Amino acid sequence: MRQCESNLNTINKIITYFARSNTDCTSLLSGTAVKAVISYVTDYISKLGLKSYQAFASVFDIFDRNAEDLDGIGVDEYSTKKLMRQMVNSMSTKMEIGSPMACMYLLENPDHYPSHEFANFAWRTYVNFVKRYWISQLNIPEGMKEEVPEDMIKLQNERGTLVGASIVDDYALRPLIYSGLNLYEWIQCHQKKELNNKTKAVKHLFIGDHKQRDTHGVWCDFSRLDNIIPNFMGGAIPRSDRGDREYYCMTVLTIFKSWRAPSDLKDKDSTWDQAFNEHVFTARQRELLGHFNLRFECNDARDDHYNTMKQKIREGQSNYSGKLPHNFADKDEEEDMNDLLDDNDLQEGVNDEDPPVIGKRTREQLKEMDEIRDILAGAKWLSKTTDGLLPMQTERINPPFKTKTAWMNIVKEQRKKLLANKLGGMEEADSGNDKTHVGKLDTVKELPFDYFKPKPKILGDENELMKAKCCQDFTLNTEQIRAFRIVADHVSSKQPTNLKMYLGGMGGSGKSQVIHAITAFFKMRGESHRFMILGPTGSTAALVNGSTYHSVFKV
Repeated sequence: MRQCESNLNTINKIITYFARSNTDCTSLLSGTAVKAVISYVTDYISKLGLKSYQAFASVFDIFDRNAEDLDGIGVDEYSTKKLMRQMVNSMSTKMEIGSPMACMYLLENPDHYPSHEFANFAWRTYVNFVKRYWISQLNIPEGMKEEVPEDMIKLQNERGTLVGASIVDDYALRPLIYSGLNLYEWIQCHQKKELNNKTKAVKHLFIGDHKQRDTHGVWCDFSRLDNIIPNFMGGAIPRSDRGDREYYCMTVLTIFKSWRAPSDLKDKDSTWDQAFNEHVFTARQRELLGHFNLRFECNDARDDHYNTMKQKIREGQSNYSGKLPHNFADKDEEEDMNDLLDDNDLQEGVNDEDPPVIGKRTREQLKEMDEIRDILAGAKWLSKTTDGLLPMQTERINPPFKTKTAWMNIVKEQRKKLLANKLGGMEEADSGNDKTHVGKLDTVKELPFDYFKPKPKILGDENELMKAKCCQDFTLNTEQIRAFRIVADHVSSKQPTNLKMYLGGMGGSGKSQVIHAITAFFKMRGESHRFMILGPTGSTAALVNGSTYHSVFKV
């Protein structure tokens, strides 16, 4: 329910309970706004990996940037690692892998937990096969016929012989027992395997002159109809409400009508639209057709929503001429998307007929500008002086001139000193003589009862006092103390193993404060070398006063 107080609309008790952290939500009172958000979220979740040209462009940029290093006679191992590191960082940045996803990979956990499985469906291959057949039936000269891409034939080595396998032949020449399956159901439930003595009895053979009739069999598991979703590859299917109606009808009939030859889909003298209207679709098929068009409806709503909000901004700009930036209304839609979606005033303007107003953020900026202008005017900084400008005596600063190589050497020396300070507390003894953290395995030691408690007191009261002091000095809250205690108690135990821990939360939830407290705890124990703060980029490492992983590990 929308609250009268605008600030209350950014808080939702249910969302806060499930997120267990500070959240910022927005009340969407427009169907157009809801569809726009759905389009944005689904595109972000289902985004694909890097395109081939994007990956090659990243590699080319790295080589072009390091052309001087590659001009030499030979490339050493360090330069090779440097190039590989830069390529990986460049492509990782463009893939927009977030910290939760990276943590999933490091902890060897699955990156997603779907309730359904997906089967690749190259729908254009089947549609082009049907289209080529009907074009060949037209009495049109060869030079004037529409060109349709040929099918891609996959060559397989079967018992020393190259055999061309076609997915169109797999469906058109499917076993007779599966004649009633349409293409959509075939993609969901069919499985093709090579024949052997164990499986020959349970598999059905292809018919006709199928190239793999003697080597492969197929069977359909109809239970897969409930949890297998065809993944349409090769672009989205055509729209039902605009564009080429004949092509849309041909595509739908190819997918949802059972056929073995293109001539089974329609009569020679009828159009695709007539065949589409004559075919009786099931309730499930009509539901799927509605889902196919949902993506286009969301994209249209997103575009209409953006256009409406940008028009609202332009109208508000005309009422505040001279106060808004000249390019405010011409910014890129993708860059302003989050700002626009978070603007309650603009969203309210989509449904009602309120007078044009500017956005909340812009109104706050104008208010701050007016406050600064009043302060400057009160200090008479904006008043013109009658005495003219006072003479100013400035001392010329001559910075030291050094070459690029000299500056790089200075940076390297400082980096070495910094790493040496971090590793200063590390003992020089080898692992066999290290008595600080590794105990003897051939001795019996009496352990106190506190050792088996969730919060062991291994080093006595002094260690507990250090933990309490860190919690107090950094003003940790309950959740922060729990995260800090997990690390501190693990470090205090005898022969600690590797601790893999993910510290998640939104921006401002206090993750950096926990890291600072852990750093101080290691420093109090004189074991700063046991805890290193690393980041993938320089900016992320600087936020927590750490280092980049490639500078520390020399990768």
